[in-house]
Amino acid sequence: MSGNKWAIVAFTIGAIGWLIWWRNRAPAGTVEIIDGAAVPDFFESPDFSTITAPVINFLDDIGMTTKPRGIRNNNPGNIRDNGTNWQGRIGGDGAYVIFDTPENGIRAMTRVLMSYQARGIDTVREIIYTWAPPSENNTAAYMQAVASAMGVDPDTIITRASWLALVKAIIRHENGQQPYLDSTIVNGINAA
Repeated sequence: MSGNKWAIVAFTIGAIGWLIWWRNRAPAGTVEIIDGAAVPDFFESPDFSTITAPVINFLDDIGMTTKPRGIRNNNPGNIRDNGTNWQGRIGGDGAYVIFDTPENGIRAMTRVLMSYQARGIDTVREIIYTWAPPSENNTAAYMQAVASAMGVDPDTIITRASWLALVKAIIRHENGQQPYLDSTIVNGINAA
């Protein structure tokens, strides 16, 4: 690792440490008097995600963490940002949607699968060739990985009863891991 990256990491750790010290120096909601004016404590909320999330995203951007983009964005299917107003959409990262929770990201995946099913796209082969077209992916390998993970032939018709296995296989292929509990995935599927 280059010296510049170490300097950035050291600065980031120091900044987080300072923020934690600042937050804990007085009870939450304490009002300070600065130049004769009452100023509410900057860190009234105990939720540090508004502070740490940008730091973590920055460290991800420079390759200092290992969290996959889809997991980081709560978008485990890596759904592209085409302007759709998805439930739980809180933004985009320039290419992909960012969701507020993994369940809403999984809900969006399921909504896409439902649209495929309505158009007659219902085998592993058809689903993956539509989900991850050959112009952008090694679709044949993707399709084989998903079929293998599900324990089915690529030309097996996938019904809603198999969506848990399908979603888990897509998440694993998209992110190199599948970190969610089945209950989280089922909640996302059921929300669709």
